[in-house]
Amino acid sequence: MLKSRPAVRALYNNLKASVATGAFVVRSAETLTEYTATGDSVLDLALMLDVAVRSARPDAWRGVHAKEQVIKAALYTVLQDRDEVERLFQIVKAQGEY
Repeated sequence: MLKSRPAVRALYNNLKASVATGAFVVRSAETLTEYTATGDSVLDLALMLDVAVRSARPDAWRGVHAKEQVIKAALYTVLQDRDEVERLFQIVKAQGEY
């Protein structure tokens, strides 16, 4: 099942903590695509980020600044928040799935 993958779980857990503390506000459900409409806005966002990273990631991107910027740009497209991109990029970078 898509939601049970470790990378999505890591994104979800970190987003949930960020939303709970008020550090990040999940955008309106109207911005979510149909395939991610789970009813849980944090899960929907985690799934959107997962798709964005998987779609954008170049081969052997870790440690290559230009390639890492591609991943960050994909995250920014979804999040629209530079601080949250920088924070979640470290989570993405630590996930072997990506």
